[in-house]
Amino acid sequence: MKTLKKYKNSLGREWKIPRTIQAAMPIDAIDENGIARRGNTFSMTVAISDVNYLMADDTTKEMYFRKYCDFINTMPPDQVTQVTIVNRVIDMAAMQERLFYQMQHDERDPYREEVNRMLSSKAQKASGFVRERLITLTTEQKSFADAERYFRRQLNDLEVSLRTLGSRVTPLDATARLKIFHDFYRTGEESIEHFDLKETMKNGHSFKDYLCPDKLKFEPNHILIGNKFARTIFLLTWPNFLSDELISNLSDFSRQMFITINVLPVTQADAVHEIEKRLLGIDTNIARWQSKQNANKNWSASIPFSYEQQQQETKELLSDLTEHDQHMMFVCVAITHVADTLEQLDDDTAQIKAIGSKKMCYIATATNNQRMGLTSSLPLGVSPLGIWRTLTTSAVAFLTPFQAQDVEDEHGVYYGVNPISGNLIMLDRFKLQNSNSFILGVPGSGKSFVAKREIAMIALSDDADIIVIDPEGEYTPLIRALEGQVVEISDASKKHINPFDMNPEYDEGNYSLKSNFMMSLFELISRDRRLSPTQKSIIDRCTKNTLVGYMNNGYRGNVPTLYDFYYQLKEQSEQEAQDLALEMEYFTTGSLSTFAHETNVDIKRNIVSFDIQKLGRQLHAIGLLVVLDFIFNRITENRESKRKTYVFIDEIYLLFMYENAAEYLYALWKRVRKYNAALTGITQNVSDLLESNTAKTMLSNSELIVMLNQAPSDRDILADLLQLNAVEKIKITDADVGSGLMKVGGSYIPFKDDFPRDTELYRMMTTKPKEAMY
Repeated sequence: MKTLKKYKNSLGREWKIPRTIQAAMPIDAIDENGIARRGNTFSMTVAISDVNYLMADDTTKEMYFRKYCDFINTMPPDQVTQVTIVNRVIDMAAMQERLFYQMQHDERDPYREEVNRMLSSKAQKASGFVRERLITLTTEQKSFADAERYFRRQLNDLEVSLRTLGSRVTPLDATARLKIFHDFYRTGEESIEHFDLKETMKNGHSFKDYLCPDKLKFEPNHILIGNKFARTIFLLTWPNFLSDELISNLSDFSRQMFITINVLPVTQADAVHEIEKRLLGIDTNIARWQSKQNANKNWSASIPFSYEQQQQETKELLSDLTEHDQHMMFVCVAITHVADTLEQLDDDTAQIKAIGSKKMCYIATATNNQRMGLTSSLPLGVSPLGIWRTLTTSAVAFLTPFQAQDVEDEHGVYYGVNPISGNLIMLDRFKLQNSNSFILGVPGSGKSFVAKREIAMIALSDDADIIVIDPEGEYTPLIRALEGQVVEISDASKKHINPFDMNPEYDEGNYSLKSNFMMSLFELISRDRRLSPTQKSIIDRCTKNTLVGYMNNGYRGNVPTLYDFYYQLKEQSEQEAQDLALEMEYFTTGSLSTFAHETNVDIKRNIVSFDIQKLGRQLHAIGLLVVLDFIFNRITENRESKRKTYVFIDEIYLLFMYENAAEYLYALWKRVRKYNAALTGITQNVSDLLESNTAKTMLSNSELIVMLNQAPSDRDILADLLQLNAVEKIKITDADVGSGLMKVGGSYIPFKDDFPRDTELYRMMTTKPKEAMY
């Protein structure tokens, strides 16, 4: 075809064994933006993020498939586009810099060392490799400036197209792009992350000097690269129907490798013309055969099956091109894998070929074509191997590079391992649209351990305040081990928190949030789930009267208390006010007056736990609310110093049992985002939680939800609320302890955590009596 002939002519140079190692690299020049030139052909490479293809149900997979087809149809005709999956050896130095917890030379350093050993072990157990997905675009242009303008337009189209799949596009600059080749040619050697292209050119050096190995020798069926061995193989024969698991299964092979799908689209007009010409040829052959049979008076002879099959398949292809939005393209799939020895290389090749055989694909070695095969497999934008197969859009889409989405934020908090990809889950909550979260799970699912692990990881990695509301006293051992402060609040305690504590930042100079808080408090005191409009008006008025003097005095002087509010109620004329005062009397002048005093709790540490276990049954939910309001004051103070605050609220469902308490919590939930804070609600009572419409709203709007094993009824409610598909729902069905499903932004990621039991951290966090430290 014209397209293929034109492309072969554009390759230009003869692909003989090069005289120098530098000459083996088909790049003449590269600019700082990562645009490379070979002759008049320019290329650029972008990294694309993975999507949860393997976690999707059939309906969702079909949606992904259609959108990937749309992307393929946007590939420019007559230019090669490469989709590459790279398995690179983990750069331990770079991983340590990106993920390890830095020593702070304090009493927590031994715990940081434990975490770093665990992260290193889990990363290497996964496969020892990091997987990346790349797309390389090419174009014929006269200059770098022209190429940059072209790629700018193409990049915009690419981002729009892949965004519909949920995949992000990141262009690679010169350093990032050259590092891919460096890590391949010089595996195990120092990183070139600080490579300076301008400085290199200024000193008269070639960028290739930093990439080339000491030895590069092309043998008939393998390549010697330094002290490593490599081989290029390719897909030779394909089944009529490709499996969408082929590329995924190949990339799961734990070796350093490049899998590149070279795609050369044909213009629609040329494709239709070619198929019509092919159909005309088949019709001509049939007519000739019939004429010959008629000449032999063989009137009843049937058209040979091979002719009929060719005719039918060609008509179907023409119909696909003209009626079903299918495009024609040439495709070459080249694979280069690396091993330490030739024996290992041969064994790996056999295993890779066996993977292909299971999917009815024959993978062949590029004998006597190793250099051309290697070039076709690297993200260089050049494909001289020449083993092309004609496919339509749908067939190419089955070669999907997507598997499972991962989260690996730099210096993020450890949440476990993705069981599909084997990669660490490292998340920085403050990179999400909002930083609030829920941890949900039945008793015995590992819910408390997950919360404690997150607290410990934050304490070891982030200079932030961590505050825990602990209704059962189970966080005390961990908090004390981390040199934190435990504040015990009980009806007999001499430690007091004043519900009217307030600083200028509390409500930005208003009293409406405090009024909302007081309505919530009355709701809990009276155990009446609803306050009348009259009662709300009285509470609002008395809240303002109680605070106005203190606020007008610049928040200086004596802070009002519940006593002052109580006497404000007594002074009101309405009978409803006297009824409210009577209800409050028990909690101000009566025996449950623990929250009617000025605050004498002195918070001196950045890690604090409020232990409200010993509060009586009547004060339990009230204590939860009062402590939460006290914490909000701390959050507003930290906002001024730009300090992060993490708050963990166990048994959060208690607050959702009361309408105003739920509304107050919702108000905080929305406000803390701009206060540089993150709230975490923890509960095992999902059904009780979701009886509240406010809770449903908070849950569905939370960017982070950690779901462990769920009771059947809770599982169905969550699946409906969060629109989980059948595969995702399985992840929270009879899940192992410490395993489940995370909602991260708009994605769902499975997780598991086998935290090493031979660590001090584990003994600090576990609740198992025989293993716990205390």
